[in-house]
Amino acid sequence: MATAHSRSMKENETLAHNAGDGSSRSRYAQNDMFQLCQFKEKQYIVDAKYDRLEAIGSVNADAVRGSNADAVERNIAATIVQNWFDSSTYQQRLTFENAERLGVGVTISAANDVYVTANIC
Repeated sequence: MATAHSRSMKENETLAHNAGDGSSRSRYAQNDMFQLCQFKEKQYIVDAKYDRLEAIGSVNADAVRGSNADAVERNIAATIVQNWFDSSTYQQRLTFENAERLGVGVTISAANDVYVTANIC
């Protein structure tokens, strides 16, 4: 599910929860994960409505390559994760106490744009 959404963002050249493949909620439902991925967080029930169980990111690999080409994958991952944790919205999503699983999908375009989706469950 995460990889398919990352591919959709790449194909549409956009960083969006709705990148031509429906909403985050619809993807969870289509993959029989909407009910499965509901959990209690404090006094609320968290589910895939309003993109609450998804984090997305994009970076150009050339921009984070650094001097060591062998480190490019590590630099991409570090940049995406740092960007997520710099966002109060994504930081909250990625640190839900009762979430048990995280699915991550990554794809790269011919222009070295990397698209990443994390689905929380």
